[in-house]
Amino acid sequence: VIVLRTTRYRSMRWRLCITALACMLACGTLGEVHQCYDSLHQMVMGSYPSSLWMFDFTGKSFNDLGNYDECEKNLPPNTAHFCTVQSDIKSKATVAPLRVFVGMCVPLNCSSSDLEAIFNGSANLTSPIPLPLNVSITSSYFGVHCDPTVGVPWGPAGQAAMALIIILVILMAAGTALDLFHERTPGRGAGSAETSSLLSSSAPVPYQPVTVPVERNPSSHLSIRPHPDELGNPMSNLAGRVHEEYKVRGTFSKFSQGLQCFSVRKNMTLLLTIPEASNPLDSLNGLRVIMMMWVIMGHTLNYMLFPFNFDNILYILRHVIQNVTFQLVPAAEFAVDVFLFLSAFLVVFMVLRELKQKGRVSWALYFFHRVWRLTPVYAFIMFMYAALTPHMISGPYSYLYHLKTDLCDANWWANILYINNLYPARAEDQCMGWTWYMAIDFQFYCFAPVLIMLYYRYPRIAWATIGALVLSSIVINVSVASVFQLSPMDPNDDEYNTLLYNKPYARNGPYLIGVAMAFLLHDKDPVDYTRHKVVRFVGYTTSVIVVIACTLLTFSYFDYGWSQAENISYLALSRIGFTLAIAFVIYSTFHGHGGIVRRFLSMKLWVPFTRLTFTAYLVHPVIMFVLNYNSARVFHYSPIEVAIRYLANLILAFSVGLMMYLMVEKPTANLERMFMPHKARTNNRKEEARQDLHQERENL
Repeated sequence: VIVLRTTRYRSMRWRLCITALACMLACGTLGEVHQCYDSLHQMVMGSYPSSLWMFDFTGKSFNDLGNYDECEKNLPPNTAHFCTVQSDIKSKATVAPLRVFVGMCVPLNCSSSDLEAIFNGSANLTSPIPLPLNVSITSSYFGVHCDPTVGVPWGPAGQAAMALIIILVILMAAGTALDLFHERTPGRGAGSAETSSLLSSSAPVPYQPVTVPVERNPSSHLSIRPHPDELGNPMSNLAGRVHEEYKVRGTFSKFSQGLQCFSVRKNMTLLLTIPEASNPLDSLNGLRVIMMMWVIMGHTLNYMLFPFNFDNILYILRHVIQNVTFQLVPAAEFAVDVFLFLSAFLVVFMVLRELKQKGRVSWALYFFHRVWRLTPVYAFIMFMYAALTPHMISGPYSYLYHLKTDLCDANWWANILYINNLYPARAEDQCMGWTWYMAIDFQFYCFAPVLIMLYYRYPRIAWATIGALVLSSIVINVSVASVFQLSPMDPNDDEYNTLLYNKPYARNGPYLIGVAMAFLLHDKDPVDYTRHKVVRFVGYTTSVIVVIACTLLTFSYFDYGWSQAENISYLALSRIGFTLAIAFVIYSTFHGHGGIVRRFLSMKLWVPFTRLTFTAYLVHPVIMFVLNYNSARVFHYSPIEVAIRYLANLILAFSVGLMMYLMVEKPTANLERMFMPHKARTNNRKEEARQDLHQERENL
């Protein structure tokens, strides 16, 4: 591989490659791999069947996977199979090693262990090997994975996943049909027009004689036996008929309502219904969708680079990552801090207003509501990810995907308990690693009542507590970064991800800022500290400078590197600074300032997408994994190719998110509204949509 990479002329590459392979086979002590040795020897000498084609289908350099499909499907049966060889290289530009791959088409009797014994027993790569950009091989071990076409058997988990999908589809179809039937059939649901008009009328009803039919079959449960006092009272008689009608249909009423919770027609109408009245919180809709788009952009490139790498990685390390505009990709992690800020602000804002209005809050419903609204769709997507998507993967990278989904078999319970950012301890061992946000947000949600009640009874102590917690967050970030010499610029550095990236003590700053802003704005007539133009001008200018500094100045890290003091300062202050800048803009728009920014963020266009951001967040990495791990080629970096892939991921994320919204998230919300006594029911679709948007803001 080294010869192929460093030799300039193609013909000489092949001669040196064959010579090196022959020397390796001749000089190595192969032991139990003699059969593989004999076949490889025949392949080198050209006497093995289709040996020339096998060489042609083998990769010629780092990150060249050869031709997977031709090797597996177009050679004579029982001749050859495809194997993926992987190792790690390290560069000054990255803290963590970059994984490199080489695809090989080898004789069928060569197993993964045979090839690993040959490569690792015969090749001495412990010394650094000079390559461009001072890249050196640091690992003396080559991992080999063969037979990637062997699929995952359809065990009980996969069959249960398919059965669950079929059941949900049937419920959606039945609920939609029942909803259409009730919509087109007069007198269903709320009763007939006569019943509604009479029962809702407050005007006196004039007396009219009523003829009551004689009961011929006293044993029939459908017969009406009028009371003597009801004979001359049409209102009482009508009420009796209505009572009997609902008595007959009472068995089916709850079932009918529950089935209609899955109605696609009803849920799509609620999704697309936009409240007409404006709200000071409308600017959060646009901010939320933009942050979700930013997260997907960052993950698009990150999940292509790790673990797959690019075939032009050296070009990326030298010319791309130092570019100023490229810094928007690693800076996408600030979008998560904005979500934490918004979550804290909305939760505390809503609860404080309820406390002011009612004087109490049902904390049992507070926690139940959160678990009920988040866990069903979260668990469903995790189940599909672990049990169903492995059957969608084939190709040279399939073994890597199976390693990822196998983590959920052992650690799924940590996700359900919302502690997956704490256990397993190593970030790379966590099931659905991107859902650390779900865990940390739920942990903050459980702590929020302490601050809420503290502010409700002792406001000054609450403010002092928030200040002390923010200061402690800065101190902890500085201490951990100093002791472990951490760098914030490598998204694949497992030590950084494990110790700081997804831990509550490192992320509580943005959440506490959201709590503080809720303290300022929860009153019906809060004080506007931005009413003066000078204050707004200084605030906007400072916010823009801080955002630019946090997102774009990191190019200097990739250009000439940062000192440890610069690393520590960035880790300790960047998240808090970025969140404060966004908080000032939101505070200003809440009071009606902000001009074009407020109008843009408050556009009604954002509302449907706002309702889909939660499911889009959960499914977008799964979509990227299914697309990336099915690739038979190493990716090639170009701005156009990455942009096209980003747009595809964005569209698919919200499309699949819509499916999850209609299948699980919205039906569970409807069931809660139907059964929980504190949830007011309404027949007005716009009013119900307004309540849903209010609830979505609270759930975030």
